[in-house]
Amino acid sequence: MKHRVCAFCGKGVTKRDNDKAALSFCNMVCYVSYLQNPRKIFWSKVTKTESCWIWRGHTYPDGYGQLKWRTRPTRAHRVSWIIHFGPIPTGKQVLHRCDNPKCVNPDHLFLGTNLDNMTDKKNKGRCNNGGGGKLKGELHGRHKLKDSDILEIRRRRSSGETYLSIAASFGVGITTIYKIINNQSWKHIL
Repeated sequence: MKHRVCAFCGKGVTKRDNDKAALSFCNMVCYVSYLQNPRKIFWSKVTKTESCWIWRGHTYPDGYGQLKWRTRPTRAHRVSWIIHFGPIPTGKQVLHRCDNPKCVNPDHLFLGTNLDNMTDKKNKGRCNNGGGGKLKGELHGRHKLKDSDILEIRRRRSSGETYLSIAASFGVGITTIYKIINNQSWKHIL
């Protein structure tokens, strides 16, 4: 038996060992209350730092937070805007001043059009050949390595350390190390 805490009220809950549910509830009332209280879900997944408020829940592949808001999957920074300022006007997007996709701090968010978003993206150097755009390095929401790690990986390889040894010490695959060494990835770090 596993001992867990009710995700809504905080009371102790005992579950069977084979119960793989991410959240536990002590009864149906708590479960329904939890589902009807998306603000509680939102705040349970936010960690406040001195500047950014980091989303610790599910993320989209591009690094932006995701949660269910009124039965629809919604980006976490948009939910933050709604909680703090109200509905998002038609035709507007919620943009980041801090350029951190996981940030939900309302002080770091502002409204803009799609054109504003593309201009902001270009001005911050996140466009790939003036269009689409890919987040690079530490800006990518799913990065495992830091800019300083890349320099260390290249230094260690140039001193003769094996790909396997380097990969093991950084918790990544050999292919990742190969691509870093051969400037196929993390090219922006010299």
